[in-house]
Amino acid sequence: MVGEDIVLTWKILNAGYRVGHAEDALAFSDCPNTLTKFVQQRKRWSRGLIEAFKENPSILAKSRFSTLYIWFNSMFPLMDIAYTFGFIPGVVLACFGRLWIVGPMTLTLLPMAFLLNWQVYVRGREMFFHQNLRIRKNIFGFFSYILAYGIILQPACVYGYFSELFDLRKTWGTK
Repeated sequence: MVGEDIVLTWKILNAGYRVGHAEDALAFSDCPNTLTKFVQQRKRWSRGLIEAFKENPSILAKSRFSTLYIWFNSMFPLMDIAYTFGFIPGVVLACFGRLWIVGPMTLTLLPMAFLLNWQVYVRGREMFFHQNLRIRKNIFGFFSYILAYGIILQPACVYGYFSELFDLRKTWGTK
């Protein structure tokens, strides 16, 4: 399985055990260093989510607080599909004056996305500060992340969901 971590976690929850979260935990990992590897990682993680649902179909029926977050995970494919096939084409059309899908009210989501991502950055910076680590300032990178991340991420995730649903060949995709 390519999503062994989420599948294992849900199996633990499904068996009636608890799983904890440490928001101040630090782990350093080898991150994708090319766009191709990044897209492959996102496809793999999306496949892992679908694997988790396939392996634990009864998890949503458990009446525990932890299943609230699993219900939230069940919305990711729907949000990614809506973003990929609605928002991205809508923004492109809006740039050409065609407000067929996305209008001015929808574009108000962009400042909210900025504020949300800024809050994530600030919280992460605080956590790093408490560990005597520094985050470098890169304003261009921050804005590039906000504007380009979803355009790259959501279509890759949708491809991953469909790859798992249609049982396409699995690869780790890091070499």
